[in-house]
Amino acid sequence: MLPRGAVITWTASAGATSYTISRDGTVVYTHPNGAAGATTITYNDGQGGTFSYTMAAYNAGGVTQSTSNPVVWTTITAPATPTNLVASAGNTTAPLTWTPPTQTGGSPIRQYQIVSYIGGVAQASQQVNAPASSYTFTGLTNGQVYTFRIACDNEVYFYQSNFSADSNAVTPTSGAATVPVAPTIGTASAPVAGQATVTFTPIPSTPTTLDFRITSTPGNIQATVAGSPGVITGLVNGTSYTFKVEARNSQGYSLPSAASNAVTPPYQAIAPGAPTIGTATGGAPGTGTTSVSFTAPAYNGGPPPTSYTVTSSPGGLTATGAGSPLVVTGLSGGTPYTFTVTATNANGTGPASAASNLVTLVTAPAAPIIGTATPGNASISTTFIPPNNGGSPITSYTATATPGGLTATGPASPLNITGLTNGTPYTVKIKATNAIGTGPESAASNSATPAAGGGTNMRVTATADDRVTVSGDQRVLA
Repeated sequence: MLPRGAVITWTASAGATSYTISRDGTVVYTHPNGAAGATTITYNDGQGGTFSYTMAAYNAGGVTQSTSNPVVWTTITAPATPTNLVASAGNTTAPLTWTPPTQTGGSPIRQYQIVSYIGGVAQASQQVNAPASSYTFTGLTNGQVYTFRIACDNEVYFYQSNFSADSNAVTPTSGAATVPVAPTIGTASAPVAGQATVTFTPIPSTPTTLDFRITSTPGNIQATVAGSPGVITGLVNGTSYTFKVEARNSQGYSLPSAASNAVTPPYQAIAPGAPTIGTATGGAPGTGTTSVSFTAPAYNGGPPPTSYTVTSSPGGLTATGAGSPLVVTGLSGGTPYTFTVTATNANGTGPASAASNLVTLVTAPAAPIIGTATPGNASISTTFIPPNNGGSPITSYTATATPGGLTATGPASPLNITGLTNGTPYTVKIKATNAIGTGPESAASNSATPAAGGGTNMRVTATADDRVTVSGDQRVLA
């Protein structure tokens, strides 16, 4: 057996005559002098655990030439002893169960060694490969009293644990009716969604075996079959499973077989089902946002969702992400919204969830709808249609002329901007304000040009009976 530790290899440092190994900054090993050209050693750290190691090379003058990058190294030790060894009596056999150790010494358990005893004297040894927690010890003499002890070793250097204490005593009996011996596991395969096929070899028993039970890990899903191969259904696609098989006769079930190889039933080529809608929660006033929670759809045999999309109604505004919650932005204040959620995987997008609760946000007003700009003497009067108030009453409107930026403010349409330059063409935009803030400007109005002495809309018409009709801006008659 190799010493406990690790084999260290490296690329030789030109001119090096010795090397040191440091654990967490402290030198713990010096390679002998004359080690120039060396590229491997077996080092026994003597410490169980995980440490950071570095290696330094020295030349003949004792000067450090180079230092390696740190390497994390877990020292391998013997595993703990298996526990809870329980024996039962069979016909020249003894079915055994035990609890594997949780402390494996830093390396997976490789094998269990079981020794039979008569009167405290070792008789025979049998081995079973891991993973296992049961075994049927064979070749015993009926009528003889036996006890058993168990030990295990791990995969690196085969470090062996201590042997357990004696099991309970059992006496195999000739011709006794006993439960069957555990079947020998074969191969599991899963070419079809939702199920697996498991092969195994039964061991003849007295009384005769009636049937077999296949049990999955994870899930503890079970299927009773008449023989090998057996099919187990109800598996979740995309989940990795192993299986154990038990034999049953009139006396009961055998111990379980060793675990099979792992298999994963394939997904069906279908889109996800509908998510379950949660709660829609409006964001802070003025943000125009709502957070929508939901639950992933129930398993339907297809691949899991890769993304979700929340959609508002009205408006059709969306937010997409990997999971709940999702935040929809750009919503208007004062409008009642509901939301639905869909899930998408590689096969497409599934149906929408039920609609959420209603959410009505409070935001700044929307943009007014521009009307007509009518010029006067150094002024322009502009009409508009009030917008959606964002869920809060509009307190004022502001009209802004371009060029120049002169403004007029008032509670309603129209707004009259004064102080403009006659002969200059202007356009006007309107915006609304409520308790949350000021919304966006409207589109620009038509071009209007103020003029001294009258508006461009004034018309004077003479009739046949010597009457004069004035229409448009009548201020020119004042």
